[in-house]
Amino acid sequence: MKRIFPALLALLLVLSFTGCASRTTESSSSSSAASEKPAQSASPSPDVSESPNDTSVMPETALGLSAFRDALREAYGDKYYPDTKLTEDEIRSELGMDDSLYEEVYAENTAQKAHPDTFIAVKVKEGKTDEVKEKLAAYKQRLLADEDFTASKDKIEAAEIYADGDYVFFLLLGEPETSGESSEGMAEAFGKEIQHGIDAIKKVIGME
Repeated sequence: MKRIFPALLALLLVLSFTGCASRTTESSSSSSAASEKPAQSASPSPDVSESPNDTSVMPETALGLSAFRDALREAYGDKYYPDTKLTEDEIRSELGMDDSLYEEVYAENTAQKAHPDTFIAVKVKEGKTDEVKEKLAAYKQRLLADEDFTASKDKIEAAEIYADGDYVFFLLLGEPETSGESSEGMAEAFGKEIQHGIDAIKKVIGME
């Protein structure tokens, strides 16, 4: 009997420890599940850069030289005759300008020399304004010497080279309503047409 009692006591102790360990394991499992559940149910935060309605991540766009062309087309309507954009090679050969003089350039005249009308816009490099103006003045003289434009001499004479900041423009545009005027009267009328274009350019520059 003395030997049976210690054996029973040992068995009870083993069963007691086993029950405690089981409860501890269940408690730990419950705690772990509870801590993991919010992480699984939480929805991921949206990526702001992917939102189609978020304009804060869109880059700002600056007005290009085409904005001046668009303003002139609107100002002159169907009397804006230039319809052919010059390539870089043509700008180099016809205007004598290369990219050492400008940051950006836009030039267009008429196909088949139907009119002498020309629009040129140049965003010049620093310190190159006077040189660009000289190139455009030389271009005007070549137009005056072109026999195809003999009848348009008054109009070409009225062409203006207008500079504002780092922009330089050549305007030979428009068609006055008057007819049968003297040469002086036509020169004045063409001058008003050119000023109409300069005013449109000033408005665009004021928007930048």
